[in-house]
Amino acid sequence: MLAFFPSTFPDESLYSVLGRYHRLAGNASERESLRELVGDAQHVIMADLPGTLQRLADALPGKRWTADRLIDELTLFPYFAPCLSPAQVAYARQTMQGATAEGVKMRLGLLASRIGGHIRLRFCQECRRQDADTFGQCYWHRVHQLPGVWMCPLHGCALSELPSNTVFLNRQRLLLPDEKAVEAEARPIGVTTVQEKALRRLASLSEHALHAELGEWPATREACRTRAQTAGLIDGASRIRVASVDAVLAQYVTTLPAESEFAFAHSGGVPSWALKLLRKSRGTSSHPLKHLMLYDCLGEAQSPCIGVSPMMPIAQPRKGPVDEIRLRQLIEAEGRSLRESAELLGVSTTTVRVEAGRLNLTVSSRPKRIKTGLQQAVLADLLAGKSVASVAAAHSLSLPSIYRILRMNPGILDARERGRLAVLKAKRRESFLAENASTSMRQCRDYAWLWRNDRAWLTLVVKNARNQTEPSCIPTVDWAVRDQRLKTEIQAEHLRILDAPGRPRRASRTALLRATGETDTILRNAYKLPLTHASLARCSESIEQYQRRRLRWAAEQLIAEHLPTQRWRLLRMAAIRSTANVDPEFIASFVRMAVTHP
Repeated sequence: MLAFFPSTFPDESLYSVLGRYHRLAGNASERESLRELVGDAQHVIMADLPGTLQRLADALPGKRWTADRLIDELTLFPYFAPCLSPAQVAYARQTMQGATAEGVKMRLGLLASRIGGHIRLRFCQECRRQDADTFGQCYWHRVHQLPGVWMCPLHGCALSELPSNTVFLNRQRLLLPDEKAVEAEARPIGVTTVQEKALRRLASLSEHALHAELGEWPATREACRTRAQTAGLIDGASRIRVASVDAVLAQYVTTLPAESEFAFAHSGGVPSWALKLLRKSRGTSSHPLKHLMLYDCLGEAQSPCIGVSPMMPIAQPRKGPVDEIRLRQLIEAEGRSLRESAELLGVSTTTVRVEAGRLNLTVSSRPKRIKTGLQQAVLADLLAGKSVASVAAAHSLSLPSIYRILRMNPGILDARERGRLAVLKAKRRESFLAENASTSMRQCRDYAWLWRNDRAWLTLVVKNARNQTEPSCIPTVDWAVRDQRLKTEIQAEHLRILDAPGRPRRASRTALLRATGETDTILRNAYKLPLTHASLARCSESIEQYQRRRLRWAAEQLIAEHLPTQRWRLLRMAAIRSTANVDPEFIASFVRMAVTHP
């Protein structure tokens, strides 16, 4: 448990409190402070939705803080919670209290909202000076870190922001606004005169949304619909005037920046995100900034909407009887059906049926039940491979009736599918064989389809084609000539290594193979290159042979330099550490050379 924990300042974020703890604790690095706070020196404290809060709450003195209280009072979660489903709220709280908050932004839909889930570190210069005078320490305000807050809701001035790459590079640090790294990298956010008014309103709404109780959240769906009705964007029948909404939002987004979290609003076309918020909720969540933007936009909209045509009058039902003469002509003279007559007269089918019965008109209608004989005739045509439309027309039945007969007879449906596939296979085979006459099999257009749907036939065709191909009897490589050449190259390389001036180099098997430049060929074709492998075995130098040759060279060097051929001099000059592979008598013979060469 920690010995102390600093008291929080108004609207201070948890990231800021932990940064002040690190400064007051006097630790050499943030790693030591993180180890004390959450038990993990490598943990990254997120500035918006941090994790490991249960572990932090257990380490705080006095048990004054719980994990839920840390979430509600020191993070940005209260800003997002009203726009989430109960399942998302429960998941977010559980994840933030767990070992890591990884994946919480994706689960809450922040990444898919086109606003993003980037971590922002923003501060107000006026708030910074005021906090230093009042509390003796400046800190990070939660409201300044909210998406869409570019201006301070208290002082009305543009905020300063750390670049995203700077935040990423310092992700394991606990920064404060008055640190040198922040002062050197922070840049004021560019806000034009046209954008100031709208950004101030959004900042005030965001502050209200962060600190409001759940039932007092300003930009609810119901509040947006109420403002839309007041602005004339929703009529008395609760229908949304899409063109009007598009015109109002198009005018509103001109007062907002076109980059960062506001870029999604400038995508053009009817804003689907706004229509989604104005329509009945389907249980999906939306980003709070979209709620606030729509709420602010509708508050600025005037009724009637500028540049939007008035609402079209609602069509009234036609009064009076149907034109009897026209109806009699359509049914008796032209043989129209009830549905066709209703469409031509502009009335419902039920009205035409009632009027036709009153006028004693004979109306042709399809039978309500399909007799067994008719059903058998339909099945016979379907088995013959005729299309559903042609069968329906031949028997004066509707398409749904034909499909209903098919569903009632699954065997017919399977047989029809097998017949269709057989016809298709025959066409594909014929096309494949015709194309194969002038090109290779794999380059034929039907090869892939036949491989997936007619593999047995295709495999048989490929096998027969291979059997009919005459094997080539002309060898592509003369292995005898190659064997003699490689043997000569190995012997020449062996002599070159032995005769090379300077310190001896081992004529190992690897060195000899590397000199030919055909190592893989020699190793993979040993039975075809007998002379090469015999020469390789004969010319390869063992470790003992190599050490003997180095000792002989070392003795010659010592004699040339008029130095005694003592044992330690020989081994040092020859660079031999272990003499396990050298006969001691061989070394002693060189030591005795000191007597003959004083």
